[in-house]
Amino acid sequence: MALYSGMDPLTLHEMFGISEKELEDIYDRLMDKGLLKLVMIRKVVDLTREGRKLVNKMMKYGIGMM
Repeated sequence: MALYSGMDPLTLHEMFGISEKELEDIYDRLMDKGLLKLVMIRKVVDLTREGRKLVNKMMKYGIGMM
């Protein structure tokens, strides 16, 4: 019902008080039953050591700051 009413599928775990992993497991079961379709895969990312170095350098020299 929450999806049908237009709620954000990425934040429903907060409404139900469950973890993101638990919600993903529920989505997987519903997809297996043909009740949901996969629209987009969200990537959870973090900077690598090299990425952090680059950001630190950019901040030091004011590059990309608004």
